[in-house]
Amino acid sequence: MSQECPVCLRVIGDGSSEILQAHVEAHFAENEDINGVVVDGGALFEEQTLRGGLADAAEEVTLKVMTKVFSAYRHGSGSGSGAGRRNPAGLRKVHLASEVDHYSTSSWGHGWDCGYKNLQTMLSALFNSQRVASALRQAGVHDVPPLPALQHLIEQAWQMGFDVENARQMGSNLQGETTWIGACEVAAVLRSLGVRAGIVDFETPDRASRESMVTWIYNYFAERCGAKAIIPGISSKLGKCGYCRGGTWKEMIPPLFLQYPGHSITVVGAEKYADGSKAILILDVTKQALFKLQHMLLTDCRLSVGSAGLLQPRFQIVYIGQNALYETAEEVEAAKLVISEPAIVGTRRR
Repeated sequence: MSQECPVCLRVIGDGSSEILQAHVEAHFAENEDINGVVVDGGALFEEQTLRGGLADAAEEVTLKVMTKVFSAYRHGSGSGSGAGRRNPAGLRKVHLASEVDHYSTSSWGHGWDCGYKNLQTMLSALFNSQRVASALRQAGVHDVPPLPALQHLIEQAWQMGFDVENARQMGSNLQGETTWIGACEVAAVLRSLGVRAGIVDFETPDRASRESMVTWIYNYFAERCGAKAIIPGISSKLGKCGYCRGGTWKEMIPPLFLQYPGHSITVVGAEKYADGSKAILILDVTKQALFKLQHMLLTDCRLSVGSAGLLQPRFQIVYIGQNALYETAEEVEAAKLVISEPAIVGTRRR
């Protein structure tokens, strides 16, 4: 199955993650014109190294993205909405993650750093909970770390005994490297910081299996919200998410880290329509995706079961348990073995 390169957006190869990774890394081996921007891959790598490991000198952070998402829905409901901004016909329910900051890559995208950027976005959500933020600070993390610090934290998690088997496979070394990370590394580092992170595997060879995954995601946000009905801006007693409460959040509803071969994205919400179909809302690390979000164009942030972005053979989801922190040393010790859960249509309520 073919896949889209996150750098040049071309359809690449036969679905092999190795082929896609080689293609992405080739963008930075020599000067290249991508979407009108001349990329000097060698100079970029050298500049990043001089500024501290692989710190992204062009890293951009957009604060309070979910406020923008809610605003896009609100404008989409108005009679004066422009083309591409009107909410889809038949939209009945929306549930959103709580506030996050969006960490985007450079104008052309590095390709290999998407996992780090999505982890930063996840951490920004966790810092919005006083209880979780306090635990993170006690673990030595006082703000969302830059990329080199994340590499150190993942290595530290391995040294603490989290996901040692995967650490061996990756050589137990990330610092100064352009090694891709995925769901296992994200779960391991979060668990090492005391955060209850779980992984769910989905094999998605057909439409029915993709529908099951989208339903799982919808149920995750719906259960966290707890709403029974949706009345935007009015239903303050019916739910906890920002859509149901008119742009404010009653408590933290973390986003989801969604990985597929060759790329990862952040899921920040889900929709349900009159015919029962569902869609998910995603944040990608690319500047193109950020531009569309900033201009209230949710069309390209929305993935339905038939969307090209979900036509992948398998997915892994990292989620945060409802009880976001481990409570005992025994729980932490058991969490060192990072094992994916079976894909069941429903979510854990712990």
